[in-house]
Amino acid sequence: MSNDKVTNRTAEPAVSGIKRAAIYARVSTDEQAGDGHYSLSTQLEACRKYAEQNRLEVVGESADDFTGAVPIEQRPEGRKAYAMLASGEADVLIAYRIDRIVRPPEEGDEWDMPILIRGLAKLGKEIHTVNRGKLGTSFAELLIAMLDARKAGEERREIIERTNRGKRAKARAGKPVGVGNPPYGYKYSEGQFLTVKSEAKVIQNIYRWYAFGENRKGPMTGYAIAKRLSEMGVPTPAESRPNENRKRKRQTGIWNEETVHNILKNETYSGLWHYGKRIGQYGVGGARPKEEQIVVNVPTIVSRELWQAAQDQRKRNVKLSLRHATPRRYLLRGMAECNCGLALIGTLNNGYPYYGCNSKGRYFAGIEKPRCEQRPVRGELLEYVAWDFIFDAMTNVKDLKKKLKEAQRLEQEAKQPARDELALVLEYIKETESEIDEIALALRKAKGRVADSLERQQTDVNARHTRFCRRREELQAEIDARELTDGEIENTLQFQRDVAAGLRKPTWDDRRYYLEMLHFKVVVTGRKAKLSCRLRVGVKEVDLSKIDFIIL
Repeated sequence: MSNDKVTNRTAEPAVSGIKRAAIYARVSTDEQAGDGHYSLSTQLEACRKYAEQNRLEVVGESADDFTGAVPIEQRPEGRKAYAMLASGEADVLIAYRIDRIVRPPEEGDEWDMPILIRGLAKLGKEIHTVNRGKLGTSFAELLIAMLDARKAGEERREIIERTNRGKRAKARAGKPVGVGNPPYGYKYSEGQFLTVKSEAKVIQNIYRWYAFGENRKGPMTGYAIAKRLSEMGVPTPAESRPNENRKRKRQTGIWNEETVHNILKNETYSGLWHYGKRIGQYGVGGARPKEEQIVVNVPTIVSRELWQAAQDQRKRNVKLSLRHATPRRYLLRGMAECNCGLALIGTLNNGYPYYGCNSKGRYFAGIEKPRCEQRPVRGELLEYVAWDFIFDAMTNVKDLKKKLKEAQRLEQEAKQPARDELALVLEYIKETESEIDEIALALRKAKGRVADSLERQQTDVNARHTRFCRRREELQAEIDARELTDGEIENTLQFQRDVAAGLRKPTWDDRRYYLEMLHFKVVVTGRKAKLSCRLRVGVKEVDLSKIDFIIL
């Protein structure tokens, strides 16, 4: 979080001809706040001097100790600086360099910088950096800003890569690295894992109960173990490692099934800790193959035999659950919600389909109540009510076409940032294609070192063109995927006409298609259901106990 903050002064109307400026400085932990040009004091002083030289009136200063991978408007102090521009308190944002504003986490994220410049320019706002001056909106100026942002991202990724190389070398030497909070049951001291006796005892009980049962009376489920630990009042892992930024959602001493299963599948407790389980920073690249992970020996909490017995029991439980799986398709899958905020999922009870709250396995999910009290709702009844609502909206609502067009317009407005970026990318593609043609023409006549230089330029421009084209496809896919199309609108209107003429009886697939297309949602509270969709027909509340519905 922000550690070094400078209080904003109350903004006053600017003197005629003088623009008001908000200064923003940023460091992050890996840049060693306080050294060289990265120190907050150095940045702030340079920005003040720039403002004085360019006749800008400083009306506010803010400083973050925060990562540049997060957008400026989402940082603790960056949010304040951005708000000053948005509210009209300031006309200009001054930063030491572009990398103080943005450090793109992934290749391609550098597009955010030109979009930010353009977006603020539309509001009559400017961004200045000490080394570049005013960041303009011409194609050339936006390209320079994008390249600066790209360089900042590359520097950040190089720092991460160097750090990761050091961590991998340390792991190969048999030492745990980058552990942050070590796994429950361990503490980290002088580069090694040490066991925490009280927590280790809990882990041993979990494994024994799951594999053999309490007093060997038969294996216990993860849910039963969570309930048993909760009844005993055993502190949870989250309570053992308090985090002031994490908001508690349950009573103290209340375990859930997910926590138990996470402990059961963690091989660290058998003495083998794995480094590099996930690919990429923050694990965004998914799980890394086990053979590519580095194994480090750590103190054993459960024997290898007991750990394996628990894994065998997990496999048996999975097979058992698959044996009872039902092929029934649930019409409202992903669309039904319990009033407690969790999803309603389809289940079978004595052969009949129901929608029940997904709170099992989250033992004592609430603070006031021990668990969600919502009773399962008969599947056919809820599906009947849902389709009746959508069917009525499609066949009886006046001006259906007008309402669909309005929903389409609102969605298109929400996609405007992606459209703005796409327009910018298309300009870049056009410019690079022109540059490619010029270099190709020059190469025909060039020789020697000139030809070598042009070939290097050609390689760079071709690579840039490839990135632009890839980004264009990504943006276009994003825009198309979320759009209520004219074709879908026409399908709905044709469905309305066919039903009115008695030419069509909706199938299961028809119903699912229109429920998805119209973004149907139902929230169940007790025996009442609130129904809504993307059409502006309001929210309808239905008392399920009063529905005259016979289930065949």
